[in-house]
Amino acid sequence: MSRTRSPLAAAATDPGRERANNEDRVLCEPDLGIFAVIDGVGGESAGEVAAETALEVLRARLSRRTTDSARLVREAIALANRQIYERARTDARLAGMSCVLTVAVLDGGKVTVGQVGDSRLYSLAPGDIRKVTPDHSPVGAREDAGDLSELEAMRHPRRNEIFRDVGSSPHEPDDARWIDVLEVPFEAGSALLLCSDGLSDMLPSREILETVESNAGSPRAAVRALIERANAAGGKDNVSAVLVVGDRFAEAVRRRDGGSRDGSGRASGGRSGRSGGIGGSASGRGDGDRDGRGEAGRARGAAGAAGAKRPSASSAGAAPAADRPSGRGSGAAWARAGAGERLRQSLASVVGKALLVLAILGLAGFVAYRYRGQLASWTADLAGRLSGRGGARNGAGGKSGTHGG
Repeated sequence: MSRTRSPLAAAATDPGRERANNEDRVLCEPDLGIFAVIDGVGGESAGEVAAETALEVLRARLSRRTTDSARLVREAIALANRQIYERARTDARLAGMSCVLTVAVLDGGKVTVGQVGDSRLYSLAPGDIRKVTPDHSPVGAREDAGDLSELEAMRHPRRNEIFRDVGSSPHEPDDARWIDVLEVPFEAGSALLLCSDGLSDMLPSREILETVESNAGSPRAAVRALIERANAAGGKDNVSAVLVVGDRFAEAVRRRDGGSRDGSGRASGGRSGRSGGIGGSASGRGDGDRDGRGEAGRARGAAGAAGAKRPSASSAGAAPAADRPSGRGSGAAWARAGAGERLRQSLASVVGKALLVLAILGLAGFVAYRYRGQLASWTADLAGRLSGRGGARNGAGGKSGTHGG
């Protein structure tokens, strides 16, 4: 297996603002190229025990590269499932405990991902974020299929239900209906973000991307900023993030921002995407702004009201108005307008003037027709007066008679 130098990586987890204990666990071993986010499921301390058990098993098994990465991921998750299931069977206090997890094994220029549940892995590049993993939940599946928008999914009352987990029932490593194993590239100018739903339910993908890019030079600062923003948005659940960045990611972000900032200083263009399934992407950081921070804020405020994660029974405010050109700014606004817009404005000006002329002519014609008798009499009288004045002027000014001798 090819290995390159260790990537820059950081991880953090936080109980959030409404939970007394933290049932999330993170695995971040950049020297070994293994990463994971684990979210415990179960009452009292059971979810915490399930997550801790999974963490210990994953760290031990993934550290031994005895087979190909895909097989390694399957075996590690299946072993964690077996141990959690057996512990729950032998201890009534832990009955029903389980967890959801996302695992990433980095091997050179590729990463192998194992997914069970609704934690997530995002792939990031300058100006772009894509949700790589599918959600094993009723709401997540509808979002991946395009039936729900990102914000609709964030505030959906069933968003905490899941139909796959690790630990609630026996499974074999090759159970295709249980573990999803994916392989995605990992380039020097890209980054990977693994997170629990305590983050993705609080922050839309656009804001996740902006936060990471704002701290592109420091993975540690980036994960802390993500957690702080999730807590500021409500902190309804435990929040965990593992960020892995390529050694040219920060440089790529700086290069893009340096050449694509608008007059306000904000980067423009780019793409973001939470939904769309494996590798799916959605449009534009600019488009994301049209979702509206007010709408996103309402979604965050609602995200988590339904309480803890549970197995499924089946298993934006408006954007600000556009600035209007005025005064000294009008020339710049005209220059920024597209050719189509300029043509539309020119035609509007010409048509407006033509309509005004036609209106004046029409009004004049109506008056002439309506008062034609009076106008004819007035015209004849005026002509007669002008004729009389001309004859008088001729009589007064001419010479009469001659001097004879």
